[in-house]
Amino acid sequence: MVTGVAVGTATITAAAGPRSGQVTVAVAVPGAPAALVPVGPTELSANVGATLPSAVRVLDGFGNPVAGTVVQWSTQAGIGQADPASSTTDSTGTARTAWTLGTRLAHMDTLKADAGTLHARFGALTTLGAFNLQPLSSTEINTLVGRPAIMTVRATLPDGRPIEGLIVNWTRVEDYWWAGELVAFSEATDDSGEASAGLYSEEPLRDTVVVAGGGQTIRFSVRIDAEPVGTLRTSVPLTQTSRQFEDYGVIMELEACVRDSYGNSLGPSQITWTSTANLVDVTPGHFPGSPSPPPCSMMEMWSSTPGVFTATATYQNQSLTFTLTVLPPEEVP
Repeated sequence: MVTGVAVGTATITAAAGPRSGQVTVAVAVPGAPAALVPVGPTELSANVGATLPSAVRVLDGFGNPVAGTVVQWSTQAGIGQADPASSTTDSTGTARTAWTLGTRLAHMDTLKADAGTLHARFGALTTLGAFNLQPLSSTEINTLVGRPAIMTVRATLPDGRPIEGLIVNWTRVEDYWWAGELVAFSEATDDSGEASAGLYSEEPLRDTVVVAGGGQTIRFSVRIDAEPVGTLRTSVPLTQTSRQFEDYGVIMELEACVRDSYGNSLGPSQITWTSTANLVDVTPGHFPGSPSPPPCSMMEMWSSTPGVFTATATYQNQSLTFTLTVLPPEEVP
């Protein structure tokens, strides 16, 4: 028996004494797949999000390429992808895919190739290439003592994909040791590419906060002012702060706001109400957990009996009074 070890032709000669004979044998079909061999290096270093051409070869037991073998490609769950996820070996026994790395920085991404019981593996350590570091909040921040000045930045690839794991450092330029505290909420960007910090102070101050990451910097100008003294106001016309109705149950709408000298609202929670009639809070979004408090407090006052009724909004030592007059039926003109 003669075993072919490679695709092609071979001449076999047999001799016995003075006699000999020859036969030509053609080997056209390779053996069964016996090895899955990576093409190129298996330990790489590449930029986050980069796409790497990857290939393996399927060989038989004699090292001959095996065509028509399906190779399955896979990456770690949620980290990068292989496209296509399945490819078939060509006449050279080679199957190919495009391996796109994940966007987690300084991470060892892996790519696996499987052909039946045969396996191969590639690894790539992600590094930082071209990227953008941008502020998500305004770089001019004004707040009040006791309230944090929140600063947020985001790191992305040029195509907008977020970069996770970029180390960022937050520093104060002035760094007044007697006022304010800078707290970094994270030392690296999260899976959304974001990192945040807050500057707190119980005293007024002016400072600049610099965030640096990957050779790029962003400067935030922070101004923390003393708590302003608010003024109690209403946008209800003065002629409407005292109303007369000729029917029971007619609703009088009330509104009161507290605003600082810049016109900024201090929120409805600063205001307390008292009334001699029925009073219902109808402030929009006025419920626990409301994401953004409304600027003014809004009420509805009514009475089911005749008389003169008042509702008073109070803020510190300031007050606004609304008057509701309900006439009895016999006094209706």
